Amino acid sequence: MKIKLPKIEKTTKRKITLSTLAVLGFLIVICVVAVKVALWFDNNKVVVKSPVVIKTQKMITVEKRVTQVINPVVTINYPEDVKTDIEKYICDKWGIADCKMAIAVAKAESGLKCDALNINTNNTVDMGIFQLNSTHLKKGGEWTLANMGDCYKNVDLAYELWKEQGFGPWVAFNSGAYLAKY
Repeated sequence: MKIKLPKIEKTTKRKITLSTLAVLGFLIVICVVAVKVALWFDNNKVVVKSPVVIKTQKMITVEKRVTQVINPVVTINYPEDVKTDIEKYICDKWGIADCKMAIAVAKAESGLKCDALNINTNNTVDMGIFQLNSTHLKKGGEWTLANMGDCYKNVDLAYELWKEQGFGPWVAFNSGAYLAKY
């Protein structure tokens, strides 16, 4: 006995093939999407945070104080007749109260010339703006010919000498010659 299969029409075969292709296509799209989602989760992470954070703290704490050192800005108002840098330097050394006297002594001694030089009758030498005598070289330290010949160092050494002895070591002071320059 022979069984006869029903005849399948061509249109039905085509429908089965198209539906199979549609299912296959859908499965491929799902796989591609699944791979992309898996790769995204490999590179990213989802962090869930609480929208409210409650923090407790101590009501009273003891902390070290940080002391602040405030350095006031000091501006020196030089006397009106103080104009040159060396005169200002003398005022910075002696202070406003004594700078006019110091400048007057320096003017009487050297005319405020940094390179002033005088050889005395006792063969000692007076040098610089304050005419510092070479007898002071025996003190040593900063008392050198180079420093006595340097304009600003001469002022520094003269100030040191003034702190020790006042204006007594200067002939222009003792003779009163500085008064004409005051």
